[in-house]
Amino acid sequence: MYWLAKDSAKKGTPMNTDYKIFSRKYIEKFGKDERRRRLSRLETVLSDRLQPYNREKYWEEIAKIIEDLRRVGHDLCHQRSDGNRAELWGWDYMRMETASYLQIQFVFQGSVKTFWRTEGYLFAPIYDENGNYPEREILLAAARQNGKAILRSASDEVRADREIVLAAVRQSCWALEYASKDLRADREIVLAAVQQSGRALEYASKDLRADREIVLAALQQSGWFRYASKDLRADRNIVLAAVQQHSRLLRYASEKLRADREIVLAAVQQDGSAFRYASNDLRSDWDFVLAAIRQNGSAFRYVSKDLRADWEFVLAAVQQDG
Repeated sequence: MYWLAKDSAKKGTPMNTDYKIFSRKYIEKFGKDERRRRLSRLETVLSDRLQPYNREKYWEEIAKIIEDLRRVGHDLCHQRSDGNRAELWGWDYMRMETASYLQIQFVFQGSVKTFWRTEGYLFAPIYDENGNYPEREILLAAARQNGKAILRSASDEVRADREIVLAAVRQSCWALEYASKDLRADREIVLAAVQQSGRALEYASKDLRADREIVLAALQQSGWFRYASKDLRADRNIVLAAVQQHSRLLRYASEKLRADREIVLAAVQQDGSAFRYASNDLRSDWDFVLAAIRQNGSAFRYVSKDLRADWEFVLAAVQQDG
């Protein structure tokens, strides 16, 4: 691995630098203060290495630097560039758990800055054209790429940022789990989540799990009914719509509706095994059980023990099912 020292670069003389002293394994073992000193030294080394180059060669040399650092364990990927003055390299948002903790900001005709990703300080800044640090912009862009991973690692302040959370949830409904309590009660955010997968209803606020529109949207995606409010699981129209799409959702209906003949028959028509969730009275009702078997012969498996022990009934059921 080679770099051009500030003095010798003008003469075109390459000087060898051992980047192993900046390896991920080596830096990780240090405490915060020593790590900062080590990273400051890396900043100096890289700044000196880049100092001699014009704009075109500067970016070419950065590519070589990244390869040098990758060889010593820093799994860096390109995160952002303004196309002119600054570039940011850091961890891979798609592999947050295994990605490097090192993040580097290169600014042409400026210094190199390094950051170490920790739970408390996750996102380092990058200069914009005015020399400012739009950290939130970086975070928002990251949320649009891997919403769940970003919110899972984010601070409480970020989890309460509506724009970032909405972007994260639109990318991955599972990000809703890590949103703040207030935002899990935000109708637009929750609706964006359940429209991807009804299972996201689990993370919605209590009030929104009682919202008819939200629950119906959840039913249309994955048919997840388990986390609907008690009142909605006792709502005849909601439950009928649920079992007509996913018969086994009868399991989560109220006790009263599991004894509703129309609802149970609608579920059995879709899947005979749903009959197991019918009330005991219906599974023991001769006429109703024959009607259920007429809808789906596999329902016979779930009739009451008393009826299955009644040979007259069994004969009638067999004759009816053909």
